[in-house]
Amino acid sequence: MAISLKIAAHYGVSLKHLLTGELSQWQPPVLREQFALELAQPNSKPRDSPRTIDWVCLEGKLAAFLLLPTPISVLEAARRLEVEARQLYLRANKTTRQVGERWKDYLKRKQEAKVVEAWPYLEKACLDIWAEGKTVTRREIVKRVPEEILSPVPNLLNVLKEVQKHLQQSEPITMSELPD
Repeated sequence: MAISLKIAAHYGVSLKHLLTGELSQWQPPVLREQFALELAQPNSKPRDSPRTIDWVCLEGKLAAFLLLPTPISVLEAARRLEVEARQLYLRANKTTRQVGERWKDYLKRKQEAKVVEAWPYLEKACLDIWAEGKTVTRREIVKRVPEEILSPVPNLLNVLKEVQKHLQQSEPITMSELPD
């Protein structure tokens, strides 16, 4: 019955006439005029043509990055050259790897310099903690060493182990020899 109602409504015929089959007077419904809805379309600019990259020139610029006084990362090199880092590895692999290795060496030297800078402070803190009869812990070290010295030290616990090992193997240090 529901289907019959839908058919009658759709074709503009009464349900009685549809069910009895009396359709001699029926005329198909007149289609109403459809109006197009005018919506403002954003101004679409034509697509830019694909960029062609001169890889010989780009590799020359990449090689120039190897001569910079301060190394840069591969991501920074890619940003400066306006390409993706993976493209550099695909098209200029050897030079890109050299840039990456130079950056890793630079970071390693910086970390080592931070450890060297913090070493005397850590030694003094360890000796002070031992003098108080306490165990050297990170919490005790943080209390005694300024944050600006301690925070850039990578792998602090491993460095503390090395400091303690060095102090235990070395000769006893007098308090007058310690840095302030």
